Amino acid sequence: MGCCQMINTNQNIIPKTQYSVTFDQMNIITNFQRKWTHIASWTRAFLQATIYDLPTLKVVSDKLLGLPQEFYDLFSHFYGTQNAQEFVRLLSNCVMSGMSALKGMRNGDQELANTSTAQWYKNSDELASFLAKIEIYWDENTWKDFLYQYIKLTTDEMISQMGGNYEQEMAIFQRLEDLSVQMGSYMSRGIIASNKK
Repeated sequence: MGCCQMINTNQNIIPKTQYSVTFDQMNIITNFQRKWTHIASWTRAFLQATIYDLPTLKVVSDKLLGLPQEFYDLFSHFYGTQNAQEFVRLLSNCVMSGMSALKGMRNGDQELANTSTAQWYKNSDELASFLAKIEIYWDENTWKDFLYQYIKLTTDEMISQMGGNYEQEMAIFQRLEDLSVQMGSYMSRGIIASNKK
């Protein structure tokens, strides 16, 4: 019958393709998409709290700094505790350098903003290299492209928010959300492909 067959369920005809996703695979996709999206969302909360000196800044900062650790259980399940610890360390470095760059931008400290942004890119390079080494289905340049886009969009978001360009900032954040979903999808697709072997 070709690529798909028809299943009759309670008089409903449902096409079943050879590309169906299992429940476990769907959980992997959903979990990684959610975790990457949380980073984008809490980074936005952090930049808003930083710009407007909100009383939530400490709580938001702590939450953002804790997000990499939330990957640990998922990651260790597929790549072991040592690789999970290294992933958390490298992702934490990205988050911290990003926070430092945003603080520098907010305070008009160009030197801090520049050095922290350079460090952010360096940390992203290290993360991309690590991911490509532990999973054959993850490409280093693809991860670099994702992470570089994330840095550029986040700094653009900060500039728009500081300049009062709120519609533009919202549009940028929507792009960041889409990018985060793509990152989660790419990560989960690699895991699923590797575990089919």
